[in-house]
Amino acid sequence: MNENISMPEIPAASNISGQSKILGLNDDGSTVLFEAINLRGDSLGLATTTVIPPITPLINQFYELSGSGTYANLLTAPTTPLVIPAPAAGTAIMQPRAYFNGTYWIADFKAVVLPIVNNKILTYVTGTAYSLGAQVISNGVVYEATNDTLTTDVPGISSVWKMKLDYLQKSTVTTPGKNLLDNSLVVAGSYSTVGVPGSAVSDIRTPLIKVSELTDYTLSGIGSISNSRSRIAFFTIGGVYISSILGNSTSAAVAFTTPATAAYVGISLASGTNIGVDPTNSAYKNTMMLRLAATSSDYEGYGRFVPVERISGSIAKDYSDIYVSFNPVGSTSGKELFTVYCRRGKSNHYVGYLLGHLYDMADLIYMDLWRVYGGSEYVFNGATMTPTGDLVVIAGENECVYNQVQRVGIDPYAKDDFTGGYHGDEVAQSVQLFINNIPVTDLATPFTLRPCELFYYLQASTMHECANVISGTPTYVPGHPVQANHLKRTEFRSGGYKTTNTLTFQQAFQLYWLHGIFCMGKMQATNGYDELYNTAAFTGSNSHFLQNVGTRDIHYYNTVKGFTSEISSTLLLPSNQDAACSLFVWDRTNDSKYYRQTPTLIVAVGDIWKSEMVVKHGVA
Repeated sequence: MNENISMPEIPAASNISGQSKILGLNDDGSTVLFEAINLRGDSLGLATTTVIPPITPLINQFYELSGSGTYANLLTAPTTPLVIPAPAAGTAIMQPRAYFNGTYWIADFKAVVLPIVNNKILTYVTGTAYSLGAQVISNGVVYEATNDTLTTDVPGISSVWKMKLDYLQKSTVTTPGKNLLDNSLVVAGSYSTVGVPGSAVSDIRTPLIKVSELTDYTLSGIGSISNSRSRIAFFTIGGVYISSILGNSTSAAVAFTTPATAAYVGISLASGTNIGVDPTNSAYKNTMMLRLAATSSDYEGYGRFVPVERISGSIAKDYSDIYVSFNPVGSTSGKELFTVYCRRGKSNHYVGYLLGHLYDMADLIYMDLWRVYGGSEYVFNGATMTPTGDLVVIAGENECVYNQVQRVGIDPYAKDDFTGGYHGDEVAQSVQLFINNIPVTDLATPFTLRPCELFYYLQASTMHECANVISGTPTYVPGHPVQANHLKRTEFRSGGYKTTNTLTFQQAFQLYWLHGIFCMGKMQATNGYDELYNTAAFTGSNSHFLQNVGTRDIHYYNTVKGFTSEISSTLLLPSNQDAACSLFVWDRTNDSKYYRQTPTLIVAVGDIWKSEMVVKHGVA
């Protein structure tokens, strides 16, 4: 009995001819047959006119071509090279590609009429200076001048020229995973000192790989190789060679920063004979990894995934709003660490908060508590959280602290520091952690990426009198007297967290309470405004901005990164003091730090103060 079987992947076949057909389903559920030969294959990367193709490419694999010209090694007949014609005046060649049909290479491109606005598009003339806003055609690509240009500013090389029509931009809905290097596309060959590809069998060579300019990358898994026989070459968007660097013979990883205007990188290595295409020798080919980060990590094979924000319908719901990982000895003090990944909207970006058990009971520190002490940006592919290298939460204060104020003639000593959280003098008496309202009772067994809708913890702690400054020297108060009992509930939900703090005072003294603090990383906070629409740019000036009495909200954004955040805090008790609280943002180098604090007040034994702070991250 014949039966149609659904499967996630098409099984491998040794030979697919033009007559082979595959059975599929239409949108209405009816069956349809289509020819396998019409399937598009994988990209082999960017090809210049001197590209040397694999010896046995797969049917329908293709090259992105660098523009007009004769591609001597891509044959359309036994002795006929493939030619992409030069564009006629007023036209451009869009997305030129060469597909392998099993025997020869087939050209695929579109010639389109360029838009003309007030006759502004000109043919670029070498050695000519242009004014701001000028549009020119160079090698079939349209550029616009973002400033007045010099005679030495060349489109495709100088950053003054911005590409308007990118004919090399790949049309795809997929995104690469952690490893940007597809080892299946590595061939025999190398890149010369001027970026020309060669075909020496003792070398291996990658295709050109898409990268960003002025960005950190790391090539790893290569072992110790000779400087003179390893090269990382950089190319412009038009495939023009820029420069190259050599490997490091003493390291298994090479960290580098791409130069300005770099759009592609090509890598070649050599060590011994026939290491490249020999299928029995995978010394480098199947261990190399190119990672978008300044440090290396464990090897991961090349793969692509579809970001959730590009999927419509129910598939996007497969990603949980929160994932939780646990390491029993992962915190900065070697104690328990939860990493709580909170999703940004419905994207595949997550903020990974570090919630750690921090411990240092030295008398001048006196800390044993749980708190948020950092966090980074991650991209999720359905199985792995990959860090982007951006810090969302800068290490430091991300909770509440108070400052005991010396009263002249009454208090004998000034205090050395703030009290609570990052500043110490706080000791947890009990901690309860919950995943979807179910207590976490096992703090000895690690786990990874446990999905949930809610993660929160309750901590009851005591806050102790801070050290005095006596003759200029911090001196702890014997017995560490308790000044307040502190109850904290912090709950993580989609996009961020909410923390509620309640202080019940056990001593009478004078203080001001910073009841809302968050070290907001610059990757989402280069600009901001409050609820009165006062605005500020945060450039790392070390100044205070958006200082107001009575305001609560700051809305942050970073247009370059495309991320946003917002934060608000409220003094719930004593409620009559909320309107007197002041807010400001400290514009530091790595963060735009949010503060909201009470006026200076005197508390009595038994007084209760309560606050709430809400942090929410999003995408622009």
